[in-house]
Amino acid sequence: MERAHTQQNASKINKLKEREEQFSKASALINRLTGLVQITSQQIDSKAVELRCLCNGYLPSNNDFPFKNYFYQIRNLSLEQIFEAILDFQARLDCMKNLNSEAIADYQRRQAEVEELRKTIEAKSTQEKNLDAVMSTLFNQWEPQLIKLIETINNKFSEFMDSLSYVGEVVLSRKDKSDFDSYGIQIMVKYRKDAKLQTLDKYIQSGGERAVAIAIYSLSLQHITQVPFRCVDEINQGMDAKNERHIFNLLSKEATKDGSAQYLFVTPKLLLDLNYNERICVSVVHNSGSIKSDVIFPLS
Repeated sequence: MERAHTQQNASKINKLKEREEQFSKASALINRLTGLVQITSQQIDSKAVELRCLCNGYLPSNNDFPFKNYFYQIRNLSLEQIFEAILDFQARLDCMKNLNSEAIADYQRRQAEVEELRKTIEAKSTQEKNLDAVMSTLFNQWEPQLIKLIETINNKFSEFMDSLSYVGEVVLSRKDKSDFDSYGIQIMVKYRKDAKLQTLDKYIQSGGERAVAIAIYSLSLQHITQVPFRCVDEINQGMDAKNERHIFNLLSKEATKDGSAQYLFVTPKLLLDLNYNERICVSVVHNSGSIKSDVIFPLS
């Protein structure tokens, strides 16, 4: 019986040793697998970082992942098929000559520049609209005053021309309301009954006719400008006798009205039988090298 007990004890000791050996092997396997798991985890983390760099900082689990469609296409492939696809794309890349490794970075940089330019354009567009609104407001305040001013000049110009049995108008000339460089004053005249209104031009009217229009236009301006005095030099140059007398009489009449500026007329000759009044002063200057020293002019 002791022998049987000894054999049974020996058998249990052998089984215990076997279990210890199995436990040792299992522990070694667990340690090796744990190491592999850690290495694999590190590789996964490294690949995740690489993937983020290639995909604008996103992973397939993110909602903004830019290649979701491609990812879902390959997720059902086997590992062997994925490796075959990688080899295929790698072969295509190797066939490309002069491959620019900075193409993606350059593309992203240009995208950023395009976005910046788009924002700049939007800001400039908003600024332009604001300026247009300001200009429109100012124009609506300024244009009526300009038109009223020209109408005042035109009324006087037409009145003065009519007093000489002529026809004349002063109009605003412009190509477009917003083209301010084209703005100008256009003087229209008609000196003969069978003619039509024409623009005052050196190629159409004679020198005397232009002088008449300019003199009357200058007189028309006095109703919109306030100055203490005006100087008119040889305004009768180029005029015929009829227009010369008409203009002098018109100037005398306007210059002696109440509230008119003081006029200084300089002329090489003084017409006879002009209409004078107490507000007109005539000064005759005798100063010439051809005058004899013994010549005495009467004072009255």
